[in-house]
Amino acid sequence: MPEALSGGHWLHLSVAGCLFNAILREARSRGIAVTDLQISAEGDFGGEPTTSTGITYSVDLAGEAPEDELRKLVAECEELVPIPLTLERGTRIQAGAMGIRSEA
Repeated sequence: MPEALSGGHWLHLSVAGCLFNAILREARSRGIAVTDLQISAEGDFGGEPTTSTGITYSVDLAGEAPEDELRKLVAECEELVPIPLTLERGTRIQAGAMGIRSEA
């Protein structure tokens, strides 16, 4: 367990959070009552500078619908979630305006 959450850890966590929200939203729109939903994400970091070496997530879902319908819900959400899709497809990141003042 890390001593503090780094930006990389937040990146991994955002993948799980994005899928979590999508499953709840889509289940509600389909009239499926979710009784338990747990999503975890893990991954490592390496290189110089340090970057994520990959993210693996796990889903544990229980709901008031047949198992095949719950599996379909998860699969369809996996195809729509913006953060994992953005990471898989790549996105440009650039700096905007910066205000830097020395008070030394």
